[in-house]
Amino acid sequence: EEERDVIFFPIRQMECHLKKRGNSPIDDDILEIKDYCYFPSWYFVDFTEVWECNNTIDYLFEVQSSRRSAEWLALQLKDLNEPCLYNQKTEEDSIFRFTWLRSFHHPISVRIEKKNEKILLYGKIGNGAGGYEPEGLKRSKKRRVIKRDWDKFLTLLNEANFNDLPHQEYVPMTDGASWTLERKNSEGFKAFRTNDPDDALMESCLFLLKLSGIRIKQEDIY
Repeated sequence: EEERDVIFFPIRQMECHLKKRGNSPIDDDILEIKDYCYFPSWYFVDFTEVWECNNTIDYLFEVQSSRRSAEWLALQLKDLNEPCLYNQKTEEDSIFRFTWLRSFHHPISVRIEKKNEKILLYGKIGNGAGGYEPEGLKRSKKRRVIKRDWDKFLTLLNEANFNDLPHQEYVPMTDGASWTLERKNSEGFKAFRTNDPDDALMESCLFLLKLSGIRIKQEDIY
């Protein structure tokens, strides 16, 4: 059962290779059976067009790597008492969340929610380090955000082209940091995760961090 959403992809590739896709006993709805909370196991895979017939990419490896990333993020977010966004039915207009997991520094999440004219921001810092098993919530804070700052954040996201950012192929990493930005609204869910954010995305995430009041030394930003 747990492997179903992983082996689905190489099976689809094999069916294309054998030209048996039309007679497949496996329904695409198999991926929707599981009630995903934070991220589906396959979410961070960069699927190409007609990926089923693309034999240049090892999608079994990519999906397995995506699942490890998704499970690690879920473990850290749950430890920070953060809600699921992927399958959440929300009354808020929009929710964004930045999750920053640095190998040797405290895990950080910053969530901003807008409902009508009310904008709230939740900043959380975990114990331990983002590259290791979580050790519980260290500190959290909640504050109001003015609309001008909300609008500036949306402008930064637009400049970062967030809505159209494609997922990246998995790159093995031992030390470093993962930057994950999520959006949940009436149009659905979008998330982007990277170990190497460009300047525009980094500015968007660090702007949220600034609004939260969480202070980070310049040398600890990576």
